[in-house]
Amino acid sequence: MDLKETRERIIYEKTGAIARITLNWPEKANAQDQKLAEEVDAALADADRDYDIKVLILKANGKGFCSGHAIGNNAVDYPAFVEGAKVMGTPWKPQSDLFVKPVLNLWEFAKPTIAQVHGYCVGGGTHYGLTTDIVIAAEDAYFQYPPLQGFGMPSGECSIEPWVFMNWRRASYYLYLNEVIDAHKALAVGLVNEVVPAINSMPGWRQSRGTSRRLR
Repeated sequence: MDLKETRERIIYEKTGAIARITLNWPEKANAQDQKLAEEVDAALADADRDYDIKVLILKANGKGFCSGHAIGNNAVDYPAFVEGAKVMGTPWKPQSDLFVKPVLNLWEFAKPTIAQVHGYCVGGGTHYGLTTDIVIAAEDAYFQYPPLQGFGMPSGECSIEPWVFMNWRRASYYLYLNEVIDAHKALAVGLVNEVVPAINSMPGWRQSRGTSRRLR
């Protein structure tokens, strides 16, 4: 059954065999607050359960794809962190629930996944933009992981994409030097599959690869 729902932070659509999750908080650069992370994960779970869905596309509205974790007031952005700290003395459990398990759900999603990245894809946003099976980047896309400068050695959450898709020396350089990788360099080092002139050319890309007809 076709569906289009505009939720607080995302737009979730199902058209034929294709599910689309669109990050839709452009006024906050699609930052990953608790609400956005929960809505993305819930949409992933729904698309996984729906036998009619064969492919998932993840994209975003606004000037960029995703600016990463929300930085500001945890009481507003991450109420689960505050609750976890009160109950257990540390927010590690809700942090895992929001930013490790959902990333693994996308990484291990049982159906083909495609990320459609434009503009900034930085910090925690790279976990959405680079863990799909196929990544199509607009020419203005760029990738960066600033948290390493403040947090030290990459945690399990941030170690998936660079270490898997780039060789060890290249990934170390990218992470430790806080390198900005533009779309063409991302293609050269294996982070993305293709660079397109504009993100709205995605339908043309699908048709050129023969996927649109098969999945319609």
